[in-house]
Amino acid sequence: MVTFKLAWPEACLSQNHRGHWATSAPRKKKARMVAKRVCKAALRNGKLLRKEHLSVTLTFHPPELKRRRDLQNLIGAMKYSVDGIADAAGIDDSQFDISFGWGAIIDEDGCVMVRLS
Repeated sequence: MVTFKLAWPEACLSQNHRGHWATSAPRKKKARMVAKRVCKAALRNGKLLRKEHLSVTLTFHPPELKRRRDLQNLIGAMKYSVDGIADAAGIDDSQFDISFGWGAIIDEDGCVMVRLS
């Protein structure tokens, strides 16, 4: 099992973002590259037993803002990070068994804890 932390997804990664695609494209690319880099580093330190199928758990720890969060939008906003995890693991993300959940506030900026097993 491998666990690592990713930053809270930016608002422009949400499916509800209505900005111009040219402003969000570099951020989407960055989210993918950051997730790939962090996942590769975590994989060097940990071991995954199964390589053909991967269980991925994303636990959302929201920022301290007093705002309601929509889990479906957060799942969509993590698409680019999940793609980066797939790149790092060398597995097509169609082979992922993904689960999502909420966690307590642990960081004022929010974070997403990722567990691979």
